[in-house]
Amino acid sequence: MVLNGFGRGIPHAPGLAIVLGGTVAATFICYPLREVMRVMGLFVTAFTAEELPIGDYIKDIVKIPRTPPRARNIWNARSRAWKTNF
Repeated sequence: MVLNGFGRGIPHAPGLAIVLGGTVAATFICYPLREVMRVMGLFVTAFTAEELPIGDYIKDIVKIPRTPPRARNIWNARSRAWKTNF
């Protein structure tokens, strides 16, 4: 929603208001206020939460291929034993 096109220029305020207003209205029609506020709180928590150091993620990613195939197959066998409706 830009006046000058090609992603440059001033945002088209009336169009933006219609889209955002419709989104908010549809959300409040479909969900109770308590549920919307709960999700907004979770959204804020997710983006303000402190992240673990990147080294922890790298260690986990490196550890997966080093796991013996037999240990990985145990999880596959267990997951196949779970009853699903699919």
